[in-house]
Amino acid sequence: MSAGSAGSDLLWFVAIMTTLGIIWYATGGPSRPEAWQGLFIEPPSPIGTGEIYGASRPPLPAPTVPITPFSYQYRATSLTEPPLVARSPWYDQVRIDSGSGQYEIQPNQEYITLEANYNNSAPITVTGWSLTNGKSQPDGVIIPYGTRLFIGDSANLPNMPIILAPEARLVLTTGRMPNSDPYVINANFLVNKCSGYLDALPQYRFTPALYSSCPAPIKEPGVDGLENDCYKFVSRLSSCHTPKVERNADGYEFIDRVSGLSSYCRSFLEEHFNYNSCVKWHEQDTDFYGDEWRAYLGRTWELWSENRETITLYDQQGKIVAQENY
Repeated sequence: MSAGSAGSDLLWFVAIMTTLGIIWYATGGPSRPEAWQGLFIEPPSPIGTGEIYGASRPPLPAPTVPITPFSYQYRATSLTEPPLVARSPWYDQVRIDSGSGQYEIQPNQEYITLEANYNNSAPITVTGWSLTNGKSQPDGVIIPYGTRLFIGDSANLPNMPIILAPEARLVLTTGRMPNSDPYVINANFLVNKCSGYLDALPQYRFTPALYSSCPAPIKEPGVDGLENDCYKFVSRLSSCHTPKVERNADGYEFIDRVSGLSSYCRSFLEEHFNYNSCVKWHEQDTDFYGDEWRAYLGRTWELWSENRETITLYDQQGKIVAQENY
């Protein structure tokens, strides 16, 4: 073989190897999984051990994609379990009940309740907390102040926050009580042992009904000193009932359709058996106050939807206390 022919063959060999190298590199080169899989032989001694390796070598892990941080925005309509950072210190210490919100459309009859857990370690002030519904643009309300003792025919200024002791509850009505005689319900108030007198009046409609265990009429102070007819009348009175005084066209006076009672008896009945009189005689009783607040938001349209509703309660810092879905 001539020197020229050998040189030409070498040039062809170099060109072929260069082309194969370019193809190998372009298809992944040493980073290809195949480059690390299969059987390999260590160099012989003294450089290596001469062992075969690589039969069970796992493939290289797939390259990871960096995670871009994002900001979390809370929406009451889509959250069922808030993240820890969004929870109030009072989280799960107050329970929401949908009340009549699921079926009532009249604001003065629509209500929900908030109830403090029985195992809470201390009372919770809820005035200033807020509630939202589950609309795409949530509609919210602020829990108002109240007055501890409602007095009929009085200004009843809201002078204290609403505080829920363990197991106490707040009935939160969307609208307001319609004005009526003899008392205008113009305040948020704590239910007491005389509140049943308000609920028993036919011109009022509290939803839900005001539960109150009024003092038994026959045990009222002074009853034992009444004349027989008046005493018998009082003994038949229902608890929380206000006797109705009427006069017919001839001027005869009837009390609950009973005639012949003395003017002294009528005065006694008026001084003992109505809401304000009951408060006067029993405000100092140790069991006078109950564990339920009534509050009115004064809205003229419904707040809670019939279905697919999410009611969320927030504390004053905007952190989640409780949530109810239906």
